[in-house]
Amino acid sequence: MTSTQKTKEPLAFFKSLIALLLIIFCLWGSQWQYHRGVDRHARNAVIEERIAKSPIELDTVTGDLPNYEWQTVSVAGTFDAEKQILLRNRYNDGKYGYEVLTLFKSRDNKNFWVDRGWVQAGATATTPPVVTALPQGEISIVGRLRLDSSHCLAKAKA
Repeated sequence: MTSTQKTKEPLAFFKSLIALLLIIFCLWGSQWQYHRGVDRHARNAVIEERIAKSPIELDTVTGDLPNYEWQTVSVAGTFDAEKQILLRNRYNDGKYGYEVLTLFKSRDNKNFWVDRGWVQAGATATTPPVVTALPQGEISIVGRLRLDSSHCLAKAKA
Protein backbone atom coordinates (compact mmCIF):
# COMPACT_ATOMS: atom_id res chain seq x y z
CA MET A 1 0.00 0.00 0.00
CA THR A 2 1.33 3.40 -0.92
CA SER A 3 1.14 6.44 1.25
CA THR A 4 -1.23 8.17 -1.17
CA GLN A 5 -3.94 5.53 -0.77
CA LYS A 6 -6.49 6.21 1.93
CA THR A 7 -7.54 3.43 4.23
CA LYS A 8 -11.22 2.89 4.80
CA GLU A 9 -12.52 3.59 8.29
CA PRO A 10 -13.31 0.26 9.91
CA LEU A 11 -17.02 -0.15 10.69
CA ALA A 12 -17.93 3.15 8.96
CA PHE A 13 -21.20 1.74 7.66
CA PHE A 14 -22.14 0.45 11.12
CA LYS A 15 -21.35 3.80 12.76
CA SER A 16 -23.39 5.68 10.15
CA LEU A 17 -26.33 3.31 10.69
CA ILE A 18 -26.22 3.89 14.45
CA ALA A 19 -26.11 7.68 13.92
CA LEU A 20 -29.12 7.46 11.59
CA LEU A 21 -31.03 5.35 14.12
CA LEU A 22 -30.27 7.89 16.87
CA ILE A 23 -31.58 10.71 14.68
CA ILE A 24 -34.79 8.76 13.98
CA PHE A 25 -35.19 7.99 17.68
CA CYS A 26 -34.73 11.67 18.60
CA LEU A 27 -37.34 12.71 16.02
CA TRP A 28 -39.79 10.12 17.37
CA GLY A 29 -39.09 11.25 20.95
CA SER A 30 -39.68 14.89 20.08
CA GLN A 31 -43.05 14.06 18.51
CA TRP A 32 -44.00 12.03 21.58
CA GLN A 33 -43.10 14.95 23.88
CA TYR A 34 -45.01 17.41 21.70
CA HIS A 35 -48.20 15.31 21.73
CA ARG A 36 -47.83 14.74 25.45
CA GLY A 37 -47.69 18.52 25.96
CA VAL A 38 -50.75 19.05 23.75
CA ASP A 39 -52.69 16.44 25.75
CA ARG A 40 -51.64 18.02 29.06
CA HIS A 41 -52.66 21.47 27.83
CA ALA A 42 -56.10 20.18 26.78
CA ARG A 43 -56.57 18.40 30.13
CA ASN A 44 -55.53 21.53 32.05
CA ALA A 45 -57.94 23.67 30.00
CA VAL A 46 -60.82 21.36 30.97
CA ILE A 47 -59.78 21.51 34.63
CA GLU A 48 -59.57 25.33 34.57
CA GLU A 49 -62.99 25.54 32.88
CA ARG A 50 -64.66 23.28 35.44
CA ILE A 51 -62.99 24.94 38.44
CA ALA A 52 -64.27 28.34 37.23
CA LYS A 53 -67.91 27.16 37.23
CA SER A 54 -70.21 27.92 40.15
CA PRO A 55 -70.66 25.14 42.72
CA ILE A 56 -73.54 22.73 42.12
CA GLU A 57 -75.37 20.45 44.54
CA LEU A 58 -73.88 16.96 44.54
CA ASP A 59 -77.29 15.33 44.12
CA THR A 60 -77.61 17.01 40.70
CA VAL A 61 -74.56 15.08 39.44
CA THR A 62 -75.99 12.22 37.43
CA GLY A 63 -75.13 10.26 34.33
CA ASP A 64 -71.68 10.66 32.83
CA LEU A 65 -69.45 11.13 35.90
CA PRO A 66 -66.24 11.99 33.99
CA ASN A 67 -68.00 15.12 32.68
CA TYR A 68 -68.25 16.37 36.27
CA GLU A 69 -64.69 15.66 37.38
CA TRP A 70 -63.05 18.79 38.90
CA GLN A 71 -66.47 20.45 39.20
CA THR A 72 -66.98 22.27 42.50
CA VAL A 73 -69.84 20.59 44.37
CA SER A 74 -71.57 21.08 47.71
CA VAL A 75 -73.34 18.56 49.91
CA ALA A 76 -74.87 18.68 53.39
CA GLY A 77 -74.71 15.88 55.94
CA THR A 78 -72.78 14.53 58.92
CA PHE A 79 -69.45 12.85 59.53
CA ASP A 80 -69.45 9.31 60.93
CA ALA A 81 -66.90 9.38 63.77
CA GLU A 82 -66.83 5.55 63.88
CA LYS A 83 -65.65 5.35 60.26
CA GLN A 84 -62.30 7.08 60.03
CA ILE A 85 -59.19 5.81 58.27
CA LEU A 86 -55.61 6.95 58.74
CA LEU A 87 -53.54 6.26 55.61
CA ARG A 88 -49.99 6.00 56.83
CA ASN A 89 -46.69 6.72 55.11
CA ARG A 90 -47.89 9.95 53.51
CA TYR A 91 -45.22 12.61 53.16
CA ASN A 92 -45.58 16.35 53.51
CA ASP A 93 -42.57 18.70 53.53
CA GLY A 94 -40.26 15.72 54.11
CA LYS A 95 -42.13 14.50 57.20
CA TYR A 96 -44.01 11.27 57.74
CA GLY A 97 -47.68 11.48 58.45
CA TYR A 98 -51.18 10.28 57.70
CA GLU A 99 -54.02 11.27 55.39
CA VAL A 100 -57.25 11.41 57.39
CA LEU A 101 -60.26 9.93 55.57
CA THR A 102 -63.66 10.14 57.24
CA LEU A 103 -66.98 8.76 56.06
CA PHE A 104 -69.53 11.48 55.33
CA LYS A 105 -73.25 10.68 55.16
CA SER A 106 -75.33 13.08 53.09
CA ARG A 107 -78.94 14.02 53.82
CA ASP A 108 -80.11 11.50 51.21
CA ASN A 109 -78.11 8.68 52.91
CA LYS A 110 -75.26 8.52 50.39
CA ASN A 111 -71.83 7.80 51.82
CA PHE A 112 -68.61 9.52 50.71
CA TRP A 113 -65.05 9.30 51.91
CA VAL A 114 -63.79 12.81 52.59
CA ASP A 115 -60.07 13.50 52.72
CA ARG A 116 -59.79 15.79 55.74
CA GLY A 117 -56.10 16.45 55.18
CA TRP A 118 -52.68 15.42 56.39
CA VAL A 119 -51.53 15.08 60.02
CA GLN A 120 -48.00 14.55 61.24
CA ALA A 121 -47.13 11.14 62.67
CA GLY A 122 -46.50 10.73 66.37
CA ALA A 123 -43.02 10.58 67.89
CA THR A 124 -42.95 6.77 67.57
CA ALA A 125 -44.81 4.23 65.47
CA THR A 126 -47.05 3.39 68.43
CA THR A 127 -47.90 7.02 69.22
CA PRO A 128 -51.16 7.94 67.49
CA PRO A 129 -51.26 11.22 65.57
CA VAL A 130 -53.24 14.19 66.79
CA VAL A 131 -56.34 14.43 64.60
CA THR A 132 -58.62 17.47 64.77
CA ALA A 133 -62.06 16.76 66.17
CA LEU A 134 -64.96 16.24 63.81
CA PRO A 135 -67.56 18.98 63.56
CA GLN A 136 -70.76 18.07 65.38
CA GLY A 137 -74.17 18.05 63.74
CA GLU A 138 -75.03 18.68 60.13
CA ILE A 139 -72.53 20.61 58.06
CA SER A 140 -72.12 21.60 54.44
CA ILE A 141 -69.01 20.62 52.50
CA VAL A 142 -67.81 22.35 49.35
CA GLY A 143 -65.15 20.55 47.38
CA ARG A 144 -64.10 19.34 43.96
CA LEU A 145 -65.39 16.09 42.56
CA ARG A 146 -62.62 13.65 41.65
CA LEU A 147 -62.90 10.15 40.30
CA ASP A 148 -60.73 7.44 41.74
CA SER A 149 -58.05 6.59 39.16
CA SER A 150 -58.87 2.91 39.59
CA HIS A 151 -62.55 3.58 38.77
CA CYS A 152 -63.64 2.14 35.40
CA LEU A 153 -65.21 5.46 34.36
CA ALA A 154 -61.98 7.31 35.06
CA LYS A 155 -60.10 4.92 32.76
CA ALA A 156 -62.73 5.08 30.05
CA LYS A 157 -62.15 8.79 29.44
CA ALA A 158 -58.38 8.48 29.14
